[in-house]
Amino acid sequence: MCKRTGFLKANLRFTRFSVRGKSKVENEMGIALMAVNLRKYTANKNQLTKNNGEKWKKENLSWLKFSFFLS
Repeated sequence: MCKRTGFLKANLRFTRFSVRGKSKVENEMGIALMAVNLRKYTANKNQLTKNNGEKWKKENLSWLKFSFFLS
């Protein structure tokens, strides 16, 4: 929990709750943690897409070279 709250404070500038009451604070904290998780998800997805895109280009280039030699 400490790492997430540190991340919230440092990167998302989330230092205070804007509501009062335990249930409302829990909801706001849930939304903030969901934002952290979405940020991690998109970073991982972009990394995978980048890696798969390079692999796809290499596979297509090798296929093009092979088809060129056949014709």
